[in-house]
Amino acid sequence: MRNSNKQRVLVVSGADTPGAELTRWMETNDRFETVLAQTDEKAIELFQLQGFDAVIIDSSLSDSGFNKLRAVLPIFNSEVLVIGYYGETAEALQKKMELSYESNKLERMKRLIILDADHAAGQEGWLPFSDN
Repeated sequence: MRNSNKQRVLVVSGADTPGAELTRWMETNDRFETVLAQTDEKAIELFQLQGFDAVIIDSSLSDSGFNKLRAVLPIFNSEVLVIGYYGETAEALQKKMELSYESNKLERMKRLIILDADHAAGQEGWLPFSDN
């Protein structure tokens, strides 16, 4: 059963077991629920079936797999965070994830403010009439 308080993160590593720091981050973080995929194809399959809030792509994955995931995953979910992992420490990765989520949240708020401003431009709260 999914813990609704945790963000779901798909970790994609080209190796059978990810590096020590990435493994340590996966085991010790308390904010994210993580699932590991060893190939780009398996990652796409898991992403479609289970849905994830973010994807971390390990640099051990091939360049073509890395580029494929960066292109394909946002098609399935435009809000997904796709983050590259290049051997950072577990603490640096945690900070990178938190900053990415904060940036994504601010972008969403900015879009909502713009939509709200467009709505307020109508007369007395009504949207302008269009024959189209």
